[in-house]
Amino acid sequence: MCAWAKAQTPRWACETNMMDDLPHSASLRKGRWSEPGTGYLITQCRAPGLSLPLTDLMPAQAIVQSIRWHQEHQHAHLLAFVIMPDHVHWAFMLGKTRWLDQVMKGFASVTSREIIHSCALRTPVVWQQEYHDRWLRSGEMTWATLDYIHLNPARNSLCVAAEDWPWSTAAPRFRGWIEEDLLPV
Repeated sequence: MCAWAKAQTPRWACETNMMDDLPHSASLRKGRWSEPGTGYLITQCRAPGLSLPLTDLMPAQAIVQSIRWHQEHQHAHLLAFVIMPDHVHWAFMLGKTRWLDQVMKGFASVTSREIIHSCALRTPVVWQQEYHDRWLRSGEMTWATLDYIHLNPARNSLCVAAEDWPWSTAAPRFRGWIEEDLLPV
């Protein structure tokens, strides 16, 4: 069982390193294949030259609100997220109403507009143009991905325990957002 999830299900697969590249994983980005009901890990990085930490209150709130909006409108069923100072990891099952590119374009557009406005930025660019997507092919890979996401702040010495990081579904205030009925058994 993972350190952050002592009260959670013991099926977390902490030993698996989901960042090991799988054969042909780059092929996903050629034409960006997407299918409703499929799980994805998305990594969206802050634009080069933007020094504003995404973990500051205003950017983090804009990101959280966008993730929640996509969840409430069933575009992306939330499995996990973490906001780091320079990037966001977001795992979700794609809903039936949007393609992956549509979800990510909406996420980037709305959060950019909110962050630029609320932080009075002079730059029109908040995010790198491209995002990294990984298809969650199996239950084991999904559990390993959730571990990777939740343990990211502790691994980077930003907190002691994953549940202490305020901008993550490991934190008590967001843990209830996880759509547990979609998690593999």
